[in-house]
Amino acid sequence: MRLLTGFHVIFSLATILHVGSAQEQTACVVGGFSLEFDGTCDEVNFRASYENLYNETICGHSLEEDVRLILGLSSSAGNDEVKAAVREICKISWDDAEKVPFRYTHMKGDQFSQLYYNGGTQWNEEVETTLESETGDATNILRRDASNVRQFYDSLSRNAHVEW
Repeated sequence: MRLLTGFHVIFSLATILHVGSAQEQTACVVGGFSLEFDGTCDEVNFRASYENLYNETICGHSLEEDVRLILGLSSSAGNDEVKAAVREICKISWDDAEKVPFRYTHMKGDQFSQLYYNGGTQWNEEVETTLESETGDATNILRRDASNVRQFYDSLSRNAHVEW
């Protein structure tokens, strides 16, 4: 899954950690925590982000073992199991993320959205020009006419998913 902006994974260890016998190893990072990273939500980025937390602990086993343990796997679990566990956490995080209606990107309503995607708005054909004005001033300035799109990009889009 590729994300357009940073990805935020929040762990509730009570639901993720495998509760085993006292003889089993436990993860070194304890308590709830969140991981943030840019790019694809995969085991590589997960591990790199988790490494920052791991390095703040004094641990009796390797980072690789601790990643497996925090995912509720045995310390000897294979890479495919790690990938599957991270994929499931990414899916849950994605599904639980805040969703913002597409109409917030332009603030012109649902009908405008449909018309835009069908090619029927002035935004689809707008070309900035100085030929339409007697004074030579520019008209059809998309940067100004669609300024809400930039405002949306700089604010809400950074922390939420746009839904259609």
